[in-house]
Amino acid sequence: MKQVNGVKQVSVSFKDKQAVVIFDNEKTNIKALTQATTNAGYPSVVKKAVCEADKACAEQKTRRNQRIIFWVISVLLIALMTFPWYASLFFN
Repeated sequence: MKQVNGVKQVSVSFKDKQAVVIFDNEKTNIKALTQATTNAGYPSVVKKAVCEADKACAEQKTRRNQRIIFWVISVLLIALMTFPWYASLFFN
């Protein structure tokens, strides 16, 4: 695999029957990599990365909740920062 032009790093787990390949997509592509493994006697397919169960990306609500918290805090900060300006409209 490292003989393929553009391959930077290869990590193979024979136990899991998986390989992680880091490559330069300007020098090679997935088709060339799968062809190289097939030519070596190990047919391969691309497996999409799956989020681990304990990671934040495992819950779809996490990102939504983070956005809500961000906007609530942003609005509160803007209100606090502009308080001296609009307070002078009410108190003289």
